[in-house]
Amino acid sequence: MASITGLNTNGINFSGLATGINTDVLIEGLTRINQQRIDRLKERQAEVAAKQSAIATLQGHLYDLQSKTAALARSIGSVFDATIARSTDPDALSVATNAAAQPGSYILTVESIARAHMIASSGFNDPNVQLKQGTITLQVGNGPVTNINIDATNNTLQGIAKAINAANQDVQATVINDGSSEPYKLVITAKKTGESNTIQITSNLSIGDGAEIVLHERTLQQASDAVLKLGSGNNALIVRNPSNTLDRLIPGVTINLLKAEPGKIITLDILRDTKKIQDNIKNFVDTYNKLVDYINDQSRYNVETQKAGAFLGIREVQELVNDITSIILTINSTSSTGINRLSNIGITLTDYNKLNLDQDKLEQLLARGDSQTLSDLKKLFGTTGQSSNPAIEFVQGSPKTRVPASSYEVYVTSPATRGAITATTALGDTIIIQPPDNTLVVKLNNVALLNISIEPGTYTPEELARVLQMLINNHSNNSGNYVAVTLDDSQRLQITSQIYGSTSRVSIEGGSALTQLGFMSGASGQGSDVAGYFVANGTTETATGVGQLLTGVYGNVHTEGLQVRVTSPNPTSGELIVTSGIASLLNLALGKYINPIYGKIDNIQNNFKTQVDNINKEIDRQNILLQERKNELLRQFTAMESAVNNLRNLQGQLVALMPAFLQNGNRK
Repeated sequence: MASITGLNTNGINFSGLATGINTDVLIEGLTRINQQRIDRLKERQAEVAAKQSAIATLQGHLYDLQSKTAALARSIGSVFDATIARSTDPDALSVATNAAAQPGSYILTVESIARAHMIASSGFNDPNVQLKQGTITLQVGNGPVTNINIDATNNTLQGIAKAINAANQDVQATVINDGSSEPYKLVITAKKTGESNTIQITSNLSIGDGAEIVLHERTLQQASDAVLKLGSGNNALIVRNPSNTLDRLIPGVTINLLKAEPGKIITLDILRDTKKIQDNIKNFVDTYNKLVDYINDQSRYNVETQKAGAFLGIREVQELVNDITSIILTINSTSSTGINRLSNIGITLTDYNKLNLDQDKLEQLLARGDSQTLSDLKKLFGTTGQSSNPAIEFVQGSPKTRVPASSYEVYVTSPATRGAITATTALGDTIIIQPPDNTLVVKLNNVALLNISIEPGTYTPEELARVLQMLINNHSNNSGNYVAVTLDDSQRLQITSQIYGSTSRVSIEGGSALTQLGFMSGASGQGSDVAGYFVANGTTETATGVGQLLTGVYGNVHTEGLQVRVTSPNPTSGELIVTSGIASLLNLALGKYINPIYGKIDNIQNNFKTQVDNINKEIDRQNILLQERKNELLRQFTAMESAVNNLRNLQGQLVALMPAFLQNGNRK
């Protein structure tokens, strides 16, 4: 309570009361502890956000490394199986290879290249000359017969060219000017090369008083097959092909013929692409080191700034380092050439868990070029398998394939088969084929519907089988649906698809030569997929078959994604030893951290998100408490100011009464 400390003519003074108090400063001071709590929470929030960002960057490094390890671990299309082709005459032929190509050397001679049939019409001195009307019949090889109408709307050279192009997709018609006395001519060119794509055109243009045109007055270029000799001397194989692209002669190799040089020998070498192997290994080392550099940088404590790296205290990051470095030191016990660890190829583990690549040592190793060295190099990095049964071939394993303590056992209960049909009637000693009874309509693998025309003539059963096979396999509508046409013991024709499995199907859809060939319309045959199962560590695991491929199903403990190719025509079994190399193991280990379903990185980020959410909630709560505290202090200061104003009013009243009070006192 305030007290009166003096009384004089100048007024009354009160102790403990003042005017002009800065309440904002006082409130700020009184709530400083509350604000400090909020500031500390925001600092913690920033630290967690920095860790989130660092982990996200780490995840990017891990994805990058996984892409490099996947390239080295791949069983199918492995970089260790990559090949390159070298030709002694690249001007005569170009070559491309794929994963199916195997190293080898070949002697070739390009005797001739395939050409497209090209014909020219009679000439005219006026490009807009009106021609006779009627119909044109056009066929290319065994393709469909096209009837083209020519009337008053298109009876010019250009009109006929447009009508032909619109009606038949196997040719290209153009009008040329050759500079002669009658320079304007219609030129028709087959779009496909080869003798089997000869243009057959018949003119029935006889209506009206227009000029007559001979559509096939001259042949500008004969249809011809490419002819290639494989080998040299009298024993060389003569290979004929309707196009200049040969993609079935050598498995995995596509040869494009560019120029014919009869008699000139060309050497074609298929080699392992050692540069691609070296580049992929270097990319792996570089990417690995970028990851380790980043982890090391984020795991330091800066003494000068007294700040800890984002990864300090995150247990999973140290587990990651331990996992990948232990894999780097893995020894492959199945090597036969001594290539059983990374140090054998020039990769060593240095300080701070980084890798050092001796490129000269790696290059010298790859320069050997022998198959066993490259095989062991593939084993060192990738997933490989070796079967005790030649009819059971390891194809690939997935990141979820777990190598058992012992080998896998593969049991084939039913082999894959191919779709095939057999004629119902045996062929005679000679078969006469004449139009119109010379067509056959075949459907292959539910995809290719082929209308086949057999050249008129007299055939032996063997000749007819060969011709039929050639017509089916070289048909313009056939794209890889190849068949084998053979004779059974009763001289009946058999057509067999060259693919295996339930999609393999051959059917006779019709044709006019069914009686001569011995087939019945509607006859069909379908293949079946391989069936079997795996056994790992004494446990049977299910497998599914597609064609000749038997694959461990999703959810199998050991064999998920394990795939083998079964070529046996009978039920069989075998032992399969699968080896996981360093890249395969790394790929699997990285999956534990970056897998979108069960990866540890997502767990870390989810924990950080939870922390941030909790901090935000606490900041909101502290802000509410702070505001309530400020409101309470403001209310108290408002009340105090009100009391001060009341006292000042009382002071004014007392001052006003003071003269009278003093006068009365003096009287006494």
